[in-house]
Amino acid sequence: KYLRMRASAIVAQSWVRRFLAQRQAERRRNAVQVVRKFIKGFISRNEPETDLNRRFIQIARKQFLLRLPNSLPQSILVHSWPPCPVICREASDHLRRMHRSWLVRKYRLALTPEKKQQFELKVLAEKLFKEKKKSYPGSVGAWFVQDQLITDSQRQMRAHFQGSMPHGDRLLYASIVHKFDRHGYKKR
Repeated sequence: KYLRMRASAIVAQSWVRRFLAQRQAERRRNAVQVVRKFIKGFISRNEPETDLNRRFIQIARKQFLLRLPNSLPQSILVHSWPPCPVICREASDHLRRMHRSWLVRKYRLALTPEKKQQFELKVLAEKLFKEKKKSYPGSVGAWFVQDQLITDSQRQMRAHFQGSMPHGDRLLYASIVHKFDRHGYKKR
């Protein structure tokens, strides 16, 4: 009786061990498949979307969009753009155009009327002088000076002069005049 019980216990243990070994082998096979899919997906992550690389592409898109707001250019003059994965290139181009137009709009809305007039004068000067004067490229960066009269007394004189002008007349140009003595050519 003991030997039969022992033999049946050994048979039951062997079936349990067999079942556990099969389950362990199945888990290992599944793990190998998961690792193989992971490696193939990683290798083909820059290719068109498939079942193998779908997760990598989703992660790449998500990470690109999460990193993008912190690395956007803050000025119109900065032309750099954060690098993007191959799969996000089209979206990146659209976002770059949209961000650039938003920066331009923000700059345009922040312009004062004086700055706007300066830009209009610069455009007019470009039409007149570009490729016609050699000194033009050097003067592009300098703003036009509206008022050549600098001191307070000269400003007061100008205000007095403009007050004495007939109504409807407009001052186009003003300059300082110095009188000279005929004999010594000294300023009076």
